[in-house]
Amino acid sequence: MVWIHGLDTYITTYVKNLKMWNIFMGIGFIADPLDPDLSVEKMLYDRLSFDFDDEANPREAVEWGLGFAKIIEDRYGATPLVFESGFKGAHVVIPLSRPVEWGVYQLLWRHLYVEIPPEARRLIDLNMLQWNRVNRVPLTYNVKESGARFCRIIYPRKFTWDNFSWRELMPLEMVCC
Repeated sequence: MVWIHGLDTYITTYVKNLKMWNIFMGIGFIADPLDPDLSVEKMLYDRLSFDFDDEANPREAVEWGLGFAKIIEDRYGATPLVFESGFKGAHVVIPLSRPVEWGVYQLLWRHLYVEIPPEARRLIDLNMLQWNRVNRVPLTYNVKESGARFCRIIYPRKFTWDNFSWRELMPLEMVCC
């Protein structure tokens, strides 16, 4: 329950500066949001998430992420979203044509992982292949003690909050599952 008269105070006190917040979303979502029990059997996934990180050379990780996105687009006709993660590289998010269960997510993720050139696979955060993993939200800030960096979308084009829509991306079509 929210007391509407207190909402403006809460926002101006705690949420006013988004540069102070790390904002994440799950790689999946709960099939029934009213069910209080969180388990892998109750999750669905409408996108695949890959994280390219290189602390020593973040630009290289971004370039490999962009290259991977182009491979997915050329070979599968899907349009991935690539955004800079802030400090170490880029996230590549591939929308799916329909939600899938965890087992199918894993198969698709592993299949596309093989499409990444072998020399770039060292940059992939394999922890993204966890059923309850979270992913940074694009067009927000990555906040660390050393500062905050904006997670800007760089592919298929630069987006802002005013013109971004997931519907603009072509999803990965699945002929199975």
